[in-house]
Amino acid sequence: MPRDLCSPTLLSPLTDSLFALPLFLASSSASVAALTCEVLGAAELQSMEASEMLASDACIANGLARALENGSQQVAEGACNAIMDLRASSVGMEHLAGSAVLPSIL
Repeated sequence: MPRDLCSPTLLSPLTDSLFALPLFLASSSASVAALTCEVLGAAELQSMEASEMLASDACIANGLARALENGSQQVAEGACNAIMDLRASSVGMEHLAGSAVLPSIL
C-alpha cells in the first residue's frame, strides 16, 4: 500500500527544520543557499500540505526574495525556481501576491 505523501511522518522532518531554512537561504556560501532553494522547491512539490506550510511562512518568502539578490546566478536561479514551485498552491499564490517577492522577480 503506498504511503500518503501528506502523512505527518513525512512532513515531520520539514516541520522540524522549518526554522533553519531562512538561515540557510541567507548563508554567505552560494552552495548552501542554492541547495536550500533546491530543497525548498522539492519540498513544495512533495504535497499540497507541504507547499501550503512553506507558503505560509513569511520568513521563507522573505528569504527567497533576498536570495534573488544574492549576487550568485546559481542562488538566484534556485530561488526563482522555488518561488515558481511555491506558486503551485493557492495559499502560495495568495502569500506571494502580498509579499515583496513578486517585485523582486519582475
